[in-house]
Amino acid sequence: MRKTLPTLVSLAALAAIYHYLSPNLPSDVGNLLLTISSFLFAVFTGFFMARQGDRYSSIRQAIAEFDGNLTAIYRDFGHLSKELQDRAAGIIRRHYETVVKERAWDWHFVHKSDTITSLHGVLDGAAAIDTSSAVRGQAVEGVRSALDNLQVVRKNMIGLHVERIPLFQWTLILILAAVLLAAISSVPSSIFGSLLKGAFGTSVLLIIVLLRDFDGLKFFEGAIGMSSAQDILGILEGKK
Repeated sequence: MRKTLPTLVSLAALAAIYHYLSPNLPSDVGNLLLTISSFLFAVFTGFFMARQGDRYSSIRQAIAEFDGNLTAIYRDFGHLSKELQDRAAGIIRRHYETVVKERAWDWHFVHKSDTITSLHGVLDGAAAIDTSSAVRGQAVEGVRSALDNLQVVRKNMIGLHVERIPLFQWTLILILAAVLLAAISSVPSSIFGSLLKGAFGTSVLLIIVLLRDFDGLKFFEGAIGMSSAQDILGILEGKK
């Protein structure tokens, strides 16, 4: 809904521009520019959108794995002692409260974070606990395994974080979009034709907006990772 009004404004503005401003280019030149720019724009935006779509899915999967490991750590500490579980809960709660407050899944990757290190410190406290029973021994191994996996997932998330469209490629896309919009204006048309050209031009702009949203991980409603963070906070509060 928040993009509906800007879209309608863009449609009306482009339709008016195309109706009153039509450069006198030879029809064969205009058609050639339109064909080439349309093809290149479709190829490049399609490639980048597919790549960023894969990145979006990979980040969602990595966040789910990271959050699942932290949940498992919290549960496993519960088999060792209430004190250790409470310490782990405080660390995990601080981690996700920051994520929710800043609405940034990558907050702990672009800023200094001691979440994993602090959880290792809590695990060290298990050395004073009798782990001869099968349940406690398995709980310690579960925490160790989850902490090791957190390191791997964290590295993967850092790699995915930096895989954004670079400035050079954005420049290429914007140049092709500008050529495409200019080529559309060279096609003679009536008032209805100007509306169609305005709709086509608006579609080009919306594709760029969608690509930007994919690149910034804002394609779907809500910030990525927020629902999972809220779920874990609910677990820590005993609501789930």
